[in-house]
Amino acid sequence: MGVTISTHNGSAVAREHNIRNPKVVSKEPHIRPNGKFEIWHDEKPRDAYNRLFGQALEEYNNKQKRSDRKIKDYYRHICNDKMKHPVYEMIVAVGNRDNTVDEEKGYYILRAFYNGWKKRNPNLELIGAYYHADEDGVPHVHIDYVPVATGYVNGMNTQTALVKALGQQGFTKEGKETAQIKWERRENAELEKWCNSFSVEVEHPRIEGIKHLDTERYKFKAQVQADINQMEQERQLAEQQTDLAISEKVKAMQQAKEEQENLEWQREQLENLNLEIERLTRERDKRQRQVDKLEKRLKNVKGEVLTAEQAKDTEIKNTLGVAILPYKKAIDLKTTAERVEKADEIIREEWNIVSRAVKKAEKETAEVNEELKDKQETLEKYLKAIEELKEIYRSLLNTEYLIKEWKEEERKRGLVSREKLLKNAETIRKQYEESQNNQSQNHTQGQNHRRRR
Repeated sequence: MGVTISTHNGSAVAREHNIRNPKVVSKEPHIRPNGKFEIWHDEKPRDAYNRLFGQALEEYNNKQKRSDRKIKDYYRHICNDKMKHPVYEMIVAVGNRDNTVDEEKGYYILRAFYNGWKKRNPNLELIGAYYHADEDGVPHVHIDYVPVATGYVNGMNTQTALVKALGQQGFTKEGKETAQIKWERRENAELEKWCNSFSVEVEHPRIEGIKHLDTERYKFKAQVQADINQMEQERQLAEQQTDLAISEKVKAMQQAKEEQENLEWQREQLENLNLEIERLTRERDKRQRQVDKLEKRLKNVKGEVLTAEQAKDTEIKNTLGVAILPYKKAIDLKTTAERVEKADEIIREEWNIVSRAVKKAEKETAEVNEELKDKQETLEKYLKAIEELKEIYRSLLNTEYLIKEWKEEERKRGLVSREKLLKNAETIRKQYEESQNNQSQNHTQGQNHRRRR
C-alpha cells in the first residue's frame, strides 16, 4: 500500500516556533521536548531583505528628489502592505497519521528535496529550512523563502513578488490554472520522484477498469468507485487541512504570544519613556533656574559697570577742577584712574562671560525642549502600536472560532458521504440479485421448452 505526499504552500511563518525557541516551545504541548528536530538553514527575514534588496533600495533612494518618496526600511514597507507577504513557507511531508514511512527513509527523502531547492527555484530565495520530527503527526520540513523578481521599471529594479518571480522561472497562468498551481504541481512531482528513488510507493486515488459486466452494472460500479475515490481524496485533504489548520493555529497562537511579549516590552519602554520625560522636565526646570540666576547676575554686573563709569567721570572732573596740586597728589589721582580703568575692564570681561553663559543655557534649554517633544511623539507611536496589537489579538481569537466551525462541518460532511456510499452499494447488490434471478428464470424456461419439443 502506498503513502500520500503533501507540499502545502502558505504565507503564515513562525520562525521562533521553527527554530524551537525554548520560551516558545515550552508553552506548546504538542511538541515533545526530547523529540528530534534539525535546523538545516536559518536567516533572519530582515537580514535577508538587506542582503537581497539593499543595493536596489539604495539606488532607488538616490534617484528620489523628494524625501517623502524614499523608502527607509523595505522589509517594514512590505510588512505594512496588506497585498503582499514578506516571507512564504512550504510544508513538505511524506505520509500521514494513519500511513507513515520508515522515519530514516522519510528523512533522506525530505533532505534530498531540500538540497535541490536552489537549483529548481532560483527566484525563490531560501532563508530557512527546519526538520521537525518532534510533533504529533508525521515528520515534515518547513521551507521558508522570499520571492525575488527583477527588471522593474517603476520603483526599485528588484522587488519581492511571488507571481512575477514564478513567471521568471517559467510558470505563467493559463486559463483557470495559475502559476502557483503549476509550480506546486512541479514541486509535488519532484517529491514523488525522490520517494520512488527510495522505493516508497506514492498512492494516487484512481478508478480501476472493470471487465465482463453489463452496461448498467458497469455504470453503477464506476459510480460507486468514483464515490469511494472522492471520499478518499476528501479524507486525505481533510487530514492535510486539519494538520495545516492545527499548525497555522499553533503559529497564530505563537504569533499572539510574541505580540503579547512585544506589547509587554513596549509597556516597559513606555514606562522608561515616562521616567525619561520626567527627568528631562526636571533638567529643563533646573536649567531655567540657572538662566534666571545668570540674568540676575548680569543685571548686577551692568549696575556695577555703570557705577564705576560714573565714579570715574566724577574723579576726572575733580582732578581737572584743581589747577595746582602737589605732585604727589597728581600721581595718586593717576594711579586711582588706572585702577578704575582696570576694574572697568574686568567688569566688562565678566559681563561678556555671563552673556555667553546665558546664551549657552538658552541653547541647551531649547535642545531639552526639542528632545522632550521627540519623546512625546515616540510615546504617541507606542500607544498607537499597542492599539494595533490588541486588534490583532482579537482577530486571532475570531480565527480560532472559525476553525472550530470548519471542523464540525467537515465531520458532518464525512457522515453524509458515508451514508451515500452505503446506499449506492445496497442498490448495486439488489440489482445484481435481480439480474441473477432473471437469468435463472430464463434458463429454466428454456429447458422446459426443449423438453416439450
